Amino acid sequence: MNYRTVGSSSVENSPWQTLELAIGWLKTFRPDALVLTGDLVDDGWRQGYRLVAESLRSLDCPVHLLPGNGDDVQLMRSELAAVGTWINATGPMHFRTAVDGLTLLGVDVTVAGQSYGDVLPHLPWLMSALADLTGHYHTTFSPLVMGAVVTVFFAVFFLISTGATARLARRKWVAVGALTYPLYLIHQNVGFGLFNLGFARVNAHLLMWGVVALMLVAAYLVNRAERIIAPRMRDALLRLVRRSPAPAPAVGQQPMT
Repeated sequence: MNYRTVGSSSVENSPWQTLELAIGWLKTFRPDALVLTGDLVDDGWRQGYRLVAESLRSLDCPVHLLPGNGDDVQLMRSELAAVGTWINATGPMHFRTAVDGLTLLGVDVTVAGQSYGDVLPHLPWLMSALADLTGHYHTTFSPLVMGAVVTVFFAVFFLISTGATARLARRKWVAVGALTYPLYLIHQNVGFGLFNLGFARVNAHLLMWGVVALMLVAAYLVNRAERIIAPRMRDALLRLVRRSPAPAPAVGQQPMT
């Protein structure tokens, strides 16, 4: 997912070059979502909020807004209602939204009339939102089953290290072992990304085994590509080294013959 978080300095009664440059930059990147973290306007300047709203409406991505301690929250809520959305019509301007399977939470920590923020009053809402999210992924495992699985892994590696499994050695196990490193490189970011995209859209068992199969196939393709490209890269580097001139001997050192 392509997203941008923008922390703005306050917009005042002055030319809008900086804001327009930022909007143009965002149009170039075409993010899937934009988060503005407040301090949009100083001194309750209503027209300033309207100008910000007009500029933000020119973007073709959802915009999510949090107030800063310099914002007038009432004006910000009323003038930017067509741009941003918040979970409550009044009170803290928290937001929660989903973008391409990723959940974004925004916590308004401003304190009315003060130049500092305080997250403590809003922790219950944040903890509740996080608990709701983790409920989608949390699974309770039996301690006995998990202990047995871990014990089996240790037993297998003990047998391998002591040579007890030598009779089972086959060339195909080397090929299988070669997949472990490319699988390690790609499984987390790519695999979790696919889980996030497929969650609530695809059957859980189909999604899990499908992602496992896809990661194994991808690891195999990476390994095959490496076996083809690596020798060529090695030969090219060796040729480059051979063509490089030998370093000049240091002062007082005899050249090697």
